[in-house]
Amino acid sequence: MTLITATTVAGSTATGTISLDCPSDVALDKDGYLFIVDSNNNRIIGSGPNGFRCIIACASTSGSASNQLSSPSTFSFDSYGNIYVTDQGNSRVQKFMSIPNTTYPLSFNQPNFCPSTTWYTDAVTFASSNIAGSGIFVSINNTVYVANQPNNAIYVFLEGSSVPNRNLTGGLSGPFAIYATLYGDVYVDNGGNSQINKWGINASSSVNVMTVNNHCEGLFIDISNTLYCSITHSHQVVKKWLNDNGTTFTIVAGTGSSGSAANQLYLPSGLYVDAQYNVYVTDCGNNRVQFFPSGQIIGITKVGSGATGTITLNCPHAITFDANSYMFITDWLNNRVIGSGPYGFRCLFGCTTTAGSSSSQLNSPISFGFDSYGNLFVSDSNNNRVQNMIKFVQLFRFNQRVSLFAETLKSCAKELISFSIMFAIVFMSFLSLFYLLFVSKLSSCSSLLATAQMLFEMTLMKFDASQIVGADAFLGPLCFTLFMLLVVFVCLSMFFSIIIDSFHHAKDNQKEDQIMLSFMVKKFLRWTGLKKLNHEEVQEERDCRMRSQYVSLIEIFSDRIDQLLEAVDKIYIDQKRELSRLDKAGL
Repeated sequence: MTLITATTVAGSTATGTISLDCPSDVALDKDGYLFIVDSNNNRIIGSGPNGFRCIIACASTSGSASNQLSSPSTFSFDSYGNIYVTDQGNSRVQKFMSIPNTTYPLSFNQPNFCPSTTWYTDAVTFASSNIAGSGIFVSINNTVYVANQPNNAIYVFLEGSSVPNRNLTGGLSGPFAIYATLYGDVYVDNGGNSQINKWGINASSSVNVMTVNNHCEGLFIDISNTLYCSITHSHQVVKKWLNDNGTTFTIVAGTGSSGSAANQLYLPSGLYVDAQYNVYVTDCGNNRVQFFPSGQIIGITKVGSGATGTITLNCPHAITFDANSYMFITDWLNNRVIGSGPYGFRCLFGCTTTAGSSSSQLNSPISFGFDSYGNLFVSDSNNNRVQNMIKFVQLFRFNQRVSLFAETLKSCAKELISFSIMFAIVFMSFLSLFYLLFVSKLSSCSSLLATAQMLFEMTLMKFDASQIVGADAFLGPLCFTLFMLLVVFVCLSMFFSIIIDSFHHAKDNQKEDQIMLSFMVKKFLRWTGLKKLNHEEVQEERDCRMRSQYVSLIEIFSDRIDQLLEAVDKIYIDQKRELSRLDKAGL
């Protein structure tokens, strides 16, 4: 007899799936996704790219209504995807019609930034202490939603308004996170009441859509209308399909116990789910951002502790992406906002990492969001305010390498001064030693200047050692060896260590400064006709101008300069052509 070993794919002992009570029938679709009759739970469930979910009779309560089942036993699909179920407890066969697949557009802004985009270092206070809160959400209509915990309220600001246009109150207890859909429905963490509530666009009260056991510090709704919640103090991320009438959730990531393993989280906060249902989580307690591929419970560290070549984090909180899939993070305990780009990560605001209350500082920023113009709204929690960082469209831009080089030298200036003093002492000691020992034996040591030149040649490995050996068979090799060890190997190793450490520090904390150099060179080359923009450069420049979506004097100044230069260029060329024509005509 042959023994066959089975693998549990759903139910008891199959972690990350769904709980079952007497499953009675099963089927697979053409994509290999599993569908199950969960008989004693009086429902039909199915799997998909986003895990298991209930698809029919999701209240799990026995009944005879058209949306209920009572002890269903078997089921089958027709060619159109409709489901036929033998509803045994009701002595009937029910047909459930298939609904065409629907995607739900994301409701927040993902601006298309140029690589050189920066924000003004002095922010504007959008909301003060009596309104500001931990959670903030900015919709594609530039409506700003603020969750205020002390007042147990949600304040809604329409675009251009400086006072709330709508207040959502009643039944809330310490609302922390908030998310608004494209259709105006607002989902609010009501963790004090162990719920996530939904406020309809014109509703005067909320309904419970998910039952949780603690506060959700991050909320997200993906394109399949699935609600995600990071239950921070339970160290888990959970989800629930909003087309499901039930209120129970499915675990996405985390074991429920804090830890730093690949399948664990420690105080997860911010959430982002991409179009492929991959989940990004800011793992605050582990100072990292974790990436969970769709349907996987083993995370991959993308940023922070454990991810080399990124940036150091200290309890990251909120996360989002722009239209080019570059990541932006609120680095909570570093009191700053950072972002990635084609040159890696950089600090955008609060770059001193020192907590403060001035317009250029933050104190424990929690959540944030972009408006459609690229301006940044940040909930500055310990300052009890919401700050608005205005996007600055810069006319002049630093060359990236020049900026990094300058920042490297700046960060290691003190170390280089100390090293220079030490190196000068060591070098002068060897200079005196070689001069005194070999002044009468080597022509290259006939003077202090000549001896210094010989030592520099030794440092560059361009000195013939046989000369000094011939001058003195014992002292020559001894002095040469000491010089090579102390100066070439020890001192130069110290020098390179200082430069390399400063380079890494500068790269981690680089702020994309601006300069006129690259702009002037490009304009000069174009003006003289030495270089013309190719099609890709023309398209890129046009896209960058369109991305700003508004016109200001500083933005159109470069265009005015271009027009002036082109006009001067045209006059000059026309004059040259006219003079050439007259010369040929003999006039």
